[in-house]
Amino acid sequence: MPIDDFPFSDAPNAALIRLTDKFGYKSEEEFEKEDISFDEKIRRLRAALVYEEMSHLKQQIEAQGIEVCAVNEDTYIEHNKTYYYPYQVFLTDTGHYYSSKEELFFIPGYFRKDSRQGEEKTPIKQAEKLGARIQPLSSSDEQGIYFEGGDFLKAPDRALYFLGYGQRTEKKAYAVISQIIDEQVIPIQLLRKEFFHLDCCLTPLPNDVLLLYEGEYIRDKQARLLKNKQGLPLLIKHTQTISDYHRAYLRKLYDPEKIILLSTPEAIAYGANGLILKSNADSRYKMFVNGSSGATERESEFAVYDHFFSLSEKTRDAILSLTENRMDIIEVPYSSLHYAFGSVHCTIEEFYQTKS
Repeated sequence: MPIDDFPFSDAPNAALIRLTDKFGYKSEEEFEKEDISFDEKIRRLRAALVYEEMSHLKQQIEAQGIEVCAVNEDTYIEHNKTYYYPYQVFLTDTGHYYSSKEELFFIPGYFRKDSRQGEEKTPIKQAEKLGARIQPLSSSDEQGIYFEGGDFLKAPDRALYFLGYGQRTEKKAYAVISQIIDEQVIPIQLLRKEFFHLDCCLTPLPNDVLLLYEGEYIRDKQARLLKNKQGLPLLIKHTQTISDYHRAYLRKLYDPEKIILLSTPEAIAYGANGLILKSNADSRYKMFVNGSSGATERESEFAVYDHFFSLSEKTRDAILSLTENRMDIIEVPYSSLHYAFGSVHCTIEEFYQTKS
């Protein structure tokens, strides 16, 4: 059925963030080493910049009247040495909060990559402190089901979720989540290894609008999209991000006029990795996305290519127009994590705060 037939459902209105100045570091010994090379100095500068940009994002979210809770930096001890989780800033992958009948739940992540296993332990403890009921996808005596929160996206104001599978999350997560959550879940098969989470190529927006990257589009000399017999835009070989079946399904779910197609430069600059939260202060949606505060960068024809911005002016205007003044776009410098395959949404866990 079309998306406007789905019932209303509250949207996330708070956030969790895990700040650390040790991004990319695996151990205390490695981080505290004094005699360092030039490359190591660059590495530490990058880690410091990640911390700076994340701290600024936290301030910007709070400035919009949205509460942000901090999750503790995580470590573990092995053979009397202290170790870090090098990618723990990507908090959204550690699980997903959802609200049902005024009760809060948390689905913990279960990581496929060895380097990320264990990141979910502290977020689970945090969820318990916040009063959430933990809802694992498998029992303790069963083989775990791979699931990462970056693959689970909610459509604003709708009782509807999208679940990406095929790269990090496995398909059988869909069947289990569909049984435990009382909202519709639509699976989306991910095909391309560079876009391994759904939040790298799809963003549901307010007013039943969809931001989407399907691959490198083929256009004619007038820059018009070329389409196949099924009416789907043609794509350059090996660039496709989601299956044809799900591309067609999305066009049945959404009004095609409300689907905004991202360009490849925008997708590579994480244009689909914006964070959507609803402010209790003014009841408006806020979209936080990478973008420089400098006007000169915006004027550059390479602004998106150079990751100064993740969205072109044309795309920003389309978002504001199609969401019909229901949402504000807040651009924050956030490109320091792009080389590590993440941006704004990857680092923020969406949360539900009781309205006062």
